[in-house]
Amino acid sequence: MIKSTPMKLGFVIPLKSKRVSRNWRAVCDCLEATLCSLKNQSSGQWYAVVVGHEKPPLQWESLPDNIEWCSSEHELPPIREGGSFTNHTDFDYILDIRRKISTGMRHLQTKQISYWSLLDADDLVHRDFVLTLDQLPHQAGWLVKSGYLWYQDLQRWMPTEQLINLCGSTAIISSSVFEVPYSNQDTDLHQIPWGRISHSGMEDFLIPYLKGADPTFPLAGIAYTLSHGDNCSDEFRHSYKARIKLWIKKRLLTRALNPAFARDFSINCQCD
Repeated sequence: MIKSTPMKLGFVIPLKSKRVSRNWRAVCDCLEATLCSLKNQSSGQWYAVVVGHEKPPLQWESLPDNIEWCSSEHELPPIREGGSFTNHTDFDYILDIRRKISTGMRHLQTKQISYWSLLDADDLVHRDFVLTLDQLPHQAGWLVKSGYLWYQDLQRWMPTEQLINLCGSTAIISSSVFEVPYSNQDTDLHQIPWGRISHSGMEDFLIPYLKGADPTFPLAGIAYTLSHGDNCSDEFRHSYKARIKLWIKKRLLTRALNPAFARDFSINCQCD
């Protein structure tokens, strides 16, 4: 479909609360890296909003005007008796994410957004991500099926063709497919694909709207950040076998950071 109006991509970045985080400094550092990768986009056809409970101590005034902060409208969901917010099974963290996505979408609603993208607050966006989307025909959505795993602790990376099964930042969905929720009530939140559909299930969700079009995004556009000290997946790697498998992958299957990868994903840049 030919685009009749300029494409605008809206990134919504739900940020975990300081109360939920096991390492708030790591959360803030990762968000800064994510925002740097947006700041260095080769196209300006985008907006981004970070939605959270506590505003990280970043140099917000040095960021471009199309990156905004929005305070969460709700308290964290209640914690179960005897539980801890740092354990994601002890409270409804999916509800917290969905509320923040809904709040962020309403915040950007006046920007005439063509596509929406949920972006995890620790993932990196290829510098030509928005430019590539702008050059594509408009359709119901695109899926970033290939990308990279970025091991921040080792400054090493590896390509993957299974990104859509690993990372939540892989779906780009047209604003024509769903309505921005009017509120954060459960009935309105159900309109949001993210939160009720897993990232690996997004292709099945989009198929009825695609009318036979291929949703594969033609750029390995996302670097999924791992091993930064506050990954949700770290909670489940307690077994000796799991730790050994991770060590082998990180040490033997990855590649050292090089100038091209650093440039494409704004690695170690400063947002000032």
